[in-house]
Amino acid sequence: MPEAADSHIVIGTIEDNPSVSDWAQHIEDAMDDLPPSGNGDLPGTLTLTDNYPLDRTLVLSPRTFLRGNWNVSHHQGSSPGLHVNDQSTFVGDWVVEWEDADDGNYSNFGAGVENIHVTGYGDLGGVKYRGAQQAAGLTNLFVRGFCPLEETGTRIGLQVGGDTWSGTNIFLDPGTGPSFTRSGATGLYLGSAQAYSLTFRNVTVHNCQEAVRWNNLQSCRFDNLETEICEWPLVQEYNSSMLTFDTCSFRHTDNLIDMRKTKWYDTTSIRLHGMMNDNNPAVIKISDNTGSNELTTSEPSRFDCVIEKRTGRPTNWTNRRIV
Repeated sequence: MPEAADSHIVIGTIEDNPSVSDWAQHIEDAMDDLPPSGNGDLPGTLTLTDNYPLDRTLVLSPRTFLRGNWNVSHHQGSSPGLHVNDQSTFVGDWVVEWEDADDGNYSNFGAGVENIHVTGYGDLGGVKYRGAQQAAGLTNLFVRGFCPLEETGTRIGLQVGGDTWSGTNIFLDPGTGPSFTRSGATGLYLGSAQAYSLTFRNVTVHNCQEAVRWNNLQSCRFDNLETEICEWPLVQEYNSSMLTFDTCSFRHTDNLIDMRKTKWYDTTSIRLHGMMNDNNPAVIKISDNTGSNELTTSEPSRFDCVIEKRTGRPTNWTNRRIV
């Protein structure tokens, strides 16, 4: 049985629990022993001591924190975390997801991850998460194996939302084998609702059609974002305001950002600073507020620019003196 101490519960190893056949249910039952908050949410920490096989989506309370008891590594077998047991019989759209807060305000205080490796298979999303304020956040999270098999399914490694939390040391890869672009895969998706005041540091996305995609993103910052073999490092679906991408490295692509719709011209502002590691110019596509009249421009391989409206519609303005 799990060991409970106030707001901290340790999940035992697979070897020590030979009778457990449904690890999602076992972890959720252990979570139910956390002291509830006033609205019934379950604030506290679940510590994982193994890499557990799941037959369905693990659903966590809006305020529950998931922590591995040793440092995560690149591979599933040497990391604490969760993995899909049988792709053909798995039930759900995600390996793990957090519920929305019961108060209706999406107040996922304290929810988060530290030292967790998640592995899915096929048309299945990895992690669906929403956080609120500084006690929430994602640290040392690896998500792999969300490679699309057909034109169905979620195909997102990490979907996030909320406000005023940070993500650090995150690795996203839809494959678990050879490196190539997986059509239809998105590494990090910030949506589908508005997200704001988020900071990401040291994030790597490999082998996706879209590395980072967002819907309506406000006042967010990315430092040291690295993508490799991703067709589009950055994709905007709807709107942006006061975004910063600093010291980025984009490998094995000619593309930088695809702004598929630019809803509000006057507030659009995206600062882009970094390099195209193959030394090619960086392609930028900007559509208008109807999603049409696409403008295609470029920046030098070492780019420092801002996309904003100065006259007419938004376009890119270079800050570097040497172009």
